[in-house]
Amino acid sequence: MWEMFAYRVHNVCLSAIHALQFISGESLIKEDNMAETMTNEEVYDFIGELAIALYSKKIRISLGALRVILADKGRDYNNNRGMATGVSAAYRRWKDKDPVVYHAIAYTYTDKDGNLAWDKGNGEIPAR
Repeated sequence: MWEMFAYRVHNVCLSAIHALQFISGESLIKEDNMAETMTNEEVYDFIGELAIALYSKKIRISLGALRVILADKGRDYNNNRGMATGVSAAYRRWKDKDPVVYHAIAYTYTDKDGNLAWDKGNGEIPAR
């Protein structure tokens, strides 16, 4: 069951990436060498670009699903805790770069139970 769900999420994410590609006119997927290792900056950019595409369709994905997508692109995180660190770094990177993407990152990626990482049950964004 989870494999089918992960497969569907992966396909939705690819559709979102292709939609962004069409809108921007730029290739977001390196077709020539998918196994090429991404730099941290490329990972953070990808996390933000994927977040805005998913957020625009009101889609949330787990850190585990994001981990699978990034592993497919050649960047593997050992566990969800490592992936959470990467999402947190992307969040900080996008803070000044584009507040809309910054917001999308906060509301797109969830823990394994579907909860937003920053939400401690009161639904408010924590103070910075």
